Amino acid sequence: MRTIVIFFLFCFFGTSTDAQVLKTNNSYISFYSKAPLEDIEAHNYNVDCVFDTVKNQIAFSARIIDFNFDKKLMKKHFCEKYMEIDDFPFASFSGQLDFINKTNAKVIGELEIHGQKNKVEVNAYVERKSNDKIVMKSNFFINLSDYKVKIPKIVKDNISKSIEINVIVSF
Repeated sequence: MRTIVIFFLFCFFGTSTDAQVLKTNNSYISFYSKAPLEDIEAHNYNVDCVFDTVKNQIAFSARIIDFNFDKKLMKKHFCEKYMEIDDFPFASFSGQLDFINKTNAKVIGELEIHGQKNKVEVNAYVERKSNDKIVMKSNFFINLSDYKVKIPKIVKDNISKSIEINVIVSF
């Protein structure tokens, strides 16, 4: 399945020889949910990302199983009950960076989580280091209902309806 996702990323960018396509498989995505009984936080350091520096196109693919929690039971519930990884093992994003200035960009694209695709528009900070390294960061919120993630009634007051997402990628 991972091979299919990588293939999708390369197809998204094509094979133009004029483009400089940067790739990494250790991008970082985290999410955070503030809740009355217990905050929920997870981190994933194994996210694939491809960036076409000429067309300013970017794509991410994250395996849901790679999100790590402080508690093993929380990960089990997240993967099996909420994200249903047997049916939806990946989350992905593909879109376009529209630079506002040298360090700030608006990222517009399609985010797919739990089999649901939604258009998103978020801000990103882009830093080009002196050693040709590029670092991108973004912080934004999504609503679980937009991605049809079902929350059981017994815990609905314990899980925020809006989830904070942080992304850091370094090429």
